Amino acid sequence: MHNRRLHPSNLHLIGFGLGAHVAGFASKLLAQMNVQVAHITALDPAKPLFLTSNKDERLDKTDANFVDVVHSDIFLHGLMLPIGHVDFYPNKGVVQPNCGPVNELSTHECYHERAAAYYAESIHSHTGFWAFRCRDLLSFIMNSCQPNQQLELLGYRTSPTARGSYFLRTNDTTPYALGQNFNDMDRSLYGQTYLGDALVSKLHELAAESKL
Repeated sequence: MHNRRLHPSNLHLIGFGLGAHVAGFASKLLAQMNVQVAHITALDPAKPLFLTSNKDERLDKTDANFVDVVHSDIFLHGLMLPIGHVDFYPNKGVVQPNCGPVNELSTHECYHERAAAYYAESIHSHTGFWAFRCRDLLSFIMNSCQPNQQLELLGYRTSPTARGSYFLRTNDTTPYALGQNFNDMDRSLYGQTYLGDALVSKLHELAAESKL
């Protein structure tokens, strides 16, 4: 029997939730042995215990040559801030379709799990989860960016040269991919987060002040 070893240049780690950070920690450990992981895909990386600026205590884009992230439940289970070379926010990363009432925990579990569902569909999708680039989530929410020619595919076929934050909407039911259809994109947070509309209004005020 021949010994067969996987070369680091072919190593692609995929982690969901807590597993996204586990992939990062595994990569950090390998780096100590002078082995650089080629690719990490983070599917809605967990927020609890990992809401820190210390890159040694969570997944970071320095953990691999290329890190792509899908954010699907940024207000509860997942991280909001971009932590990869490229970060995708399907349906703003806030609310995913047909998951249930916003104030129920099971609804947010559905939001969280949808990142994995989108990635799984992307493997064989001919339509594709196309997204367009915005400066950041706030720019998208405030309608400061519009669909443009900076497009990228979420999922299995994401280009390793992709950089920045990308936004898209999905279909309400499977198949979720909508291709390059950016019509009727919902940018509002009102009534869509357990944080409450008062806090959403405050976010809008802060965003408006930042433009002055």
